[in-house]
Amino acid sequence: MTQWLTHLFAEVTTLPHIGLTTWSGNLRMMHVAEAIGLKQEARIPQVRFWQGQYYDSVKYGILRTDWQAK
Repeated sequence: MTQWLTHLFAEVTTLPHIGLTTWSGNLRMMHVAEAIGLKQEARIPQVRFWQGQYYDSVKYGILRTDWQAK
């Protein structure tokens, strides 16, 4: 678990969930999400069209309870 999630959950928000959404063409953002401890929660196929190709929308997140359990 990273210090980013610790900071967000402990000092920034009381929300029960933290997450982000990106697209499958953004490999670096997908890697960052996983590196800080977020898990892929959803994938919606072919919702973004860019440079002649369709990409998926990808949702990452973590529940406060899952973060606390680690």
